[in-house]
Amino acid sequence: SLTVFSDVDQVVYRGDRVALVGVNGAGKSTLIKIMAGLLSPSTGTCEIGTKVEMQYFAQYEHDALHPSYTVQQALESVAPLGEAQKARNVAGSFLFRDDDVEKSVQVLSGGERTRLRLAMMLFSPANLLLLDEPTNHLDIGSRQTLERALSQYTGTVVMVSHDRTFVDKVATRILDVRDGRVREFFGTYR
Repeated sequence: SLTVFSDVDQVVYRGDRVALVGVNGAGKSTLIKIMAGLLSPSTGTCEIGTKVEMQYFAQYEHDALHPSYTVQQALESVAPLGEAQKARNVAGSFLFRDDDVEKSVQVLSGGERTRLRLAMMLFSPANLLLLDEPTNHLDIGSRQTLERALSQYTGTVVMVSHDRTFVDKVATRILDVRDGRVREFFGTYR
């Protein structure tokens, strides 16, 4: 079996916005999948705090959207109790305006699907977001919208990203995954 990394001992605290950075193949996606409970560590444990409601964003997981829903219906489906009327505002903040909210999920482009999935996660009652390459397939305007939304998000975020500007604008902590280790990186990522 292949050892991707060892001796990882990190704590992510409530409200942290942690970026996992490093070269391709270093184990960033593996680490976030372990946190999401999709993979088990071969040794050691990954413990999630009590009362943590998690959402995981995989960069290629477009089939998670209900094909018969409209953008509005998809957002309403994850709305906290009593907040379904805010779905149009959330849609607008993720660049779905006017008639766009009535578009069927099945006709959305890849970038629109990514924006919708991210909007749904931020609108859901989750207090931990695990995001694997959330800016892939996003244009500049959509990336800036996501930066603003995550900067205002009061929950905890762990994200894998190669987008240095995005990391600098959003992350409060940077963990560098390389050479089989995970180390805190201090300073800007640019």
